[in-house]
Amino acid sequence: MGRLDADSRVYYYAEDQYLNELAVLYKNELNLTPYHGFAHEVEHGQNFLVHNGKVITTQIFGRHNMENLKAAYLVCRDLGITDEQFLQAAMTFSGAAKRLQVLKQTEDHITFQDFAHAPSKVKATTAAVKSLYPDRILTACVELHTFSSLNAEFLPQYDGSLDAADDAVVYFDKHTLMMKKMPDLDKDQVIKAFGRKDLKVFNNSTELLKYLNDTIWQKRNLLMMSSG
Repeated sequence: MGRLDADSRVYYYAEDQYLNELAVLYKNELNLTPYHGFAHEVEHGQNFLVHNGKVITTQIFGRHNMENLKAAYLVCRDLGITDEQFLQAAMTFSGAAKRLQVLKQTEDHITFQDFAHAPSKVKATTAAVKSLYPDRILTACVELHTFSSLNAEFLPQYDGSLDAADDAVVYFDKHTLMMKKMPDLDKDQVIKAFGRKDLKVFNNSTELLKYLNDTIWQKRNLLMMSSG
């Protein structure tokens, strides 16, 4: 299979339809093992990872992070890392830069930055922040920046991706469209694609900044998502 040697050990996410289809094709060539994310619970703004009867707190949170962490665990186990060593490290891991990175935090507010480069990432990240702070209003703002996200035919892939947010915002820069020689986007197109009639759409950064500055942020979190 491409660059993989025969009988290479491959872990793949068990709930991904396309990976499961590939697994069927290469089941006789590779050592394939499906996996699920770590079991986890959220309580009072804290994420708890559950593994083999042990419960630890982690600085990262959300289903997607727990899935990635499980993959890392399986690889580390093959390399001889013990469960105790891995879980100890997992407790102190603060995540990668621009992956739910905390930019500002007060007693009742957090501003997150996240490199959400695909609709599935936008959905997972938004849901993760809301689940960790269910009692706070969540303003989730996503910038359409890549060729695909600015493509009118691709936009419907974002349907439902901001549903977990109380206040959903989308921004795109007309200058970016011009630079990439792409057709202009209509705000109504974006609203329809995301499937939220209350979606706020901005194509002017000054207007977006004014909206955010005019918002009262007590008991309210801000999630800024962009692949730009």
